[in-house]
Amino acid sequence: MSTDTPTYNFVAILLHWLIAVLVVAMFFFGLYAHEQVEALRAGNAELATVVALFNWHKTIGLVVLVLAVLRLVWRLTHKPPPLSPEVPVLERMLARLAHAAFYVLIIGIPFVGWLMISAAESPSYFLNDTALPIPEIWGDDREFRETLGDVHKYAAYGIMALLVLHVAAALKHHYRDGADTLARMVPFIRPRGRQNR
Repeated sequence: MSTDTPTYNFVAILLHWLIAVLVVAMFFFGLYAHEQVEALRAGNAELATVVALFNWHKTIGLVVLVLAVLRLVWRLTHKPPPLSPEVPVLERMLARLAHAAFYVLIIGIPFVGWLMISAAESPSYFLNDTALPIPEIWGDDREFRETLGDVHKYAAYGIMALLVLHVAAALKHHYRDGADTLARMVPFIRPRGRQNR
């Protein structure tokens, strides 16, 4: 399916911003949850509170996984608007690589998290409700779980670094280069091309 408009369509924009907000929120939520684990070990937090935090982290992570898969399917079936001609060839290539990395990470991070909780001894629950167990896709395996924990953590830092670069590049293209790159995904910014028609 092709598009004649210089901006992404509503579904692409909605999924982009929803996933972006959830990814950033989950990063800081994860840091807070781990702080509470340390507080629990020091006797300054309740076990039920920590368990609830992690169950909510897991729940939202699986929501991100579903949304990320939907976004990938949408991307594969709907051609994105072309980049502004002002964007150099090298930067176009880097943009493609960055987008590919984003898809790998927004799908990979929650999937690794799902594997990690499946390899744990204790069960996990959607919405912290014991009537809604999260399906396990791996057996108990402490060593594997610890390895996945490291992958999950460093991948989370990686996606945040990539996000900072992504935002910096978008702002650079818009304000320094005069390209309409930012307008493709921000609904209230009108592409300059429209203003000149």
